[in-house]
Amino acid sequence: RDAPWAELVDLFRATRVETISIVGELQQARIGPEDEVRHNQYGPLSAKAWLVYLRTHASREVMQVR
Repeated sequence: RDAPWAELVDLFRATRVETISIVGELQQARIGPEDEVRHNQYGPLSAKAWLVYLRTHASREVMQVR
């Protein structure tokens, strides 16, 4: 909450890069959209559901910033 806007923008960008990297790692590991990936809070999710979770989580965070 106390971070300056410029720092938050940098953090958002870094997180986006990390997320894209994770997708690449899933592809390299030949994990398909329906293969399960363990989420630390929700347990086994399909890789596709896990990525949807990341997207919706980010959207909720953006709404809190506004």
